[in-house]
Amino acid sequence: MKYFRPELLARFRSANDDVASAAAVEWDQATTNYVDAIHTLRPELPLSVCRILDHFTLHDAQVLSIVESRRRPILTMLLRLEGSKKRPGRHLQLIYSLAERVRGFSLKGARQPREEWRIQYDEFDALSLASPKVFSHSMLLAGGAEMRIRFAKLAVGTPRRVIVPVVEKSGILP
Repeated sequence: MKYFRPELLARFRSANDDVASAAAVEWDQATTNYVDAIHTLRPELPLSVCRILDHFTLHDAQVLSIVESRRRPILTMLLRLEGSKKRPGRHLQLIYSLAERVRGFSLKGARQPREEWRIQYDEFDALSLASPKVFSHSMLLAGGAEMRIRFAKLAVGTPRRVIVPVVEKSGILP
């Protein structure tokens, strides 16, 4: 995370009012900086990223699955967007064509079972605008885990129906 760093979020949520107030000022500045950066970068971003930025918020989305292809550099993530008590959130499928020559996917600090993975904050960035273009999608998950996906292309889908069978809570799958 470049703007919404885990340590800043921890200070923002501090019980110490002085620490939390100072972090709130930093948080507002980080938000402004990110919005400015995305505005500048927007002409270079894939249309699918712009679609996410314009039509969806991933804040509090539940990560239902992450599947990394063994043969092709593709990662698929299935999310349930935040809903309400009366109406569950709709699903969003993100299919990343992972960038070549860099580690396409990393997950640090994941100690919680995946059923508890909720996206707290996410941010897009460009790692290289030279051909081939490489972008990143970084996510801070509840509990402090950080996910980073480096991709060349991103497809976004809204599935008509998702069936999630009951899974034993056994932690993170290898």
